[in-house]
Amino acid sequence: MALDESEYGTITLTRARGGYRDALRRYRVLLDGAQVGLISRGRSLCFQVPPGDHQLQLRIDWCASPSVTAEVGPGQAVHYSCAPGGDPAQGLDGSVLGLASYIELRRVPAEAVVLSATLPAKLRLHLALTFVAFLSLLVFPAALIWRATGIAPHGADVAAAASMACFLVSCVLRRASRPH
Repeated sequence: MALDESEYGTITLTRARGGYRDALRRYRVLLDGAQVGLISRGRSLCFQVPPGDHQLQLRIDWCASPSVTAEVGPGQAVHYSCAPGGDPAQGLDGSVLGLASYIELRRVPAEAVVLSATLPAKLRLHLALTFVAFLSLLVFPAALIWRATGIAPHGADVAAAASMACFLVSCVLRRASRPH
């Protein structure tokens, strides 16, 4: 016996708009083990499903979200939200280790679906300092090459000293501003 259209339920999945990790990549949506779509940042997808329990999971490369059981009744709509799991500093750990918590997936009330999220100020400062430290490490070897080749020996000394100072200061400030 085929189900009437009104006897189906709906699973709505919304991906948060905010954040930097995976901003340009789409997550594969798996429903009951089969890929049923791709979800981009700030987008929503709706799936009509027969009543019952359904397994919902998101994947990107070898990383995933935890698998959740969506209990859907006839005519019922259930809502889930997803976003990169943890803070951006944990993203590298998650991608290297292939953790099942790389993507956050949770059930939310319909009125709680949020399309944007902002990072706390302390975390933004931590990320900015990490970026400064990374750029400083890129400038230092370039300055050494300039010095060795004679392109700009005096300018290279200044660039090397400035990059080392920026690196050390950003490391100290990063340590002090580390989110807990």
